[in-house]
Amino acid sequence: GGSDLYVLRQLLSLHRRYPNRVHFLMGNRDINKMRIVDELGIGSIHDQNESLPNHGGVYWLRNAVCSGMTADPDSIVPRDSAAERLKWMLRKTMGSIDAFELRRKELERERVAIVNGTAVSTFNDGDQANGNATVTDDEVAQSYIRSCNPVSGIMSQYLTKAKLTIRFGSALFLHGALPFVRNTS
Repeated sequence: GGSDLYVLRQLLSLHRRYPNRVHFLMGNRDINKMRIVDELGIGSIHDQNESLPNHGGVYWLRNAVCSGMTADPDSIVPRDSAAERLKWMLRKTMGSIDAFELRRKELERERVAIVNGTAVSTFNDGDQANGNATVTDDEVAQSYIRSCNPVSGIMSQYLTKAKLTIRFGSALFLHGALPFVRNTS
C-alpha cells in the first residue's frame, strides 16, 4: 500500500508498450473507486465551497436506520467536506482503512521529489523537501476525485483496459473465485 498512483502509472505504461502481453483484471476495490466521483461530486475539484451531492448511504448500512433501530454514528454519511466523506467511505464502505493516509504520504513523496528534482522511485523516508511538503485533507480528496474522473482519471484509464475475466487457453482468470462444481456426468 501507499503507492497507488505510481503503480497505476507503471501498469498503464507497460500496457502501452506491450498491449498484447499485459492484461488487467478488475478487482472489487478498483471498481468501487468509481463511486467516488458520484458520492463526492466531480465539481469538488474546483470549488471547495460546493455542497456535496446528497447521499443516503450504502444499502448495507442503511437498513439499521430504516428498521427503527438506533443507528451507529459511524453509519451516518458525513456532509461537512469531501475529505471527511472520503475518509468515511474508504474506512466504512470500501474496507480501505489506511488508504487516505497512504495516499497523503504518496502525494508528499511526489511533492518532495518534484521540489528536489529527483525521481519518486528513488525517494527515501528521510528525504525532505526544500520547503513545505505537507498535503492537506482537501488535496488528498482532490487527488482521489481526479484519479477517478471518468474522462481523464488514471483509475478510469485502468478500468477501460481491464476485464472481469480473461481466458488464456483453458485457464480462466478472475478476481475472486467461482464455486467448485463436480461434474456428475
